[in-house]
Amino acid sequence: MLREVVIGERKLATGAMPLIVAELGINHNGDVDTAEEMILAAKLAGADAVKFQKRTVDKLYTEEELARPKASPFGTTYGDYKWGVEFTVAEYDAMDAICMEEGIMWFASCWDVEAINFMVQYDIPCIKVASPSLTDLELVRYASRHGKPLIISTGMSTMRQIEACLATIEEQHDTDWVQDNVILLQCTNIYPVEDPGDIDLAVIATMREELDLLTGFSGHQLAWPASVMAMAMGAVYIEMHFTLDRGMWGSDQKSSLTPEEFGDMVDWIHYMHAAIGNGVKKVHEPPEAFRRLRRVG
Repeated sequence: MLREVVIGERKLATGAMPLIVAELGINHNGDVDTAEEMILAAKLAGADAVKFQKRTVDKLYTEEELARPKASPFGTTYGDYKWGVEFTVAEYDAMDAICMEEGIMWFASCWDVEAINFMVQYDIPCIKVASPSLTDLELVRYASRHGKPLIISTGMSTMRQIEACLATIEEQHDTDWVQDNVILLQCTNIYPVEDPGDIDLAVIATMREELDLLTGFSGHQLAWPASVMAMAMGAVYIEMHFTLDRGMWGSDQKSSLTPEEFGDMVDWIHYMHAAIGNGVKKVHEPPEAFRRLRRVG
């Protein structure tokens, strides 16, 4: 049966053009101007959507974790760093306004219940469940209650853990809802992925066939042609980390594509999607020189 998941105004299905997402994450380093520049650059590069990461710092981390030493532009502790890269309500209001003005979708990975509550106040088209959160079944259960499509990265999970996550969602809805509203992403929890053998693109088909769901790809490799191959293997959603410059400060910058690289990837995804065609054999009208070579028995 042909599955279809609607994200915003896009209908995603196997064989259709995938949704291409620029993962801005926290690469903006807590600066609104940088984030705006990233949104504009991502749109120019051909992204269909941009994605942030939302954490409620004092809920997600213990006092001991926040007090741990970590040097950053924001201070000397891990808490200084985490608070420094988080946007406030006013700053997310600005992101919402910019994306609305530019006509590009936006949403976020929500790492805790409060983050979900924060994000659903905006007209986000879906909720992203990050790889480390897949086994947080209480968080998954809470996310599913809002009725929005769920994009779930699987980078740290076994098939059994993925099945447990899906069963949790089915408790809130039913199998049909899950099939119409969940996209699983093949993902590798290495930043960046350097060994091509660690990308495991074949899992895109494995999850689609064994779990009867639409699947996609969240890549951390700088070799972006792997994402083009993911589209050819049936990915309906492709997400790659995005940065203005890999030389910028930050933990994710070095596993991110620059605007030029991201634009090249998007161009080749569109080209190869057109080249794959619809599977219907057709004969094109050849030039005259070729027509003279035709032999009829």
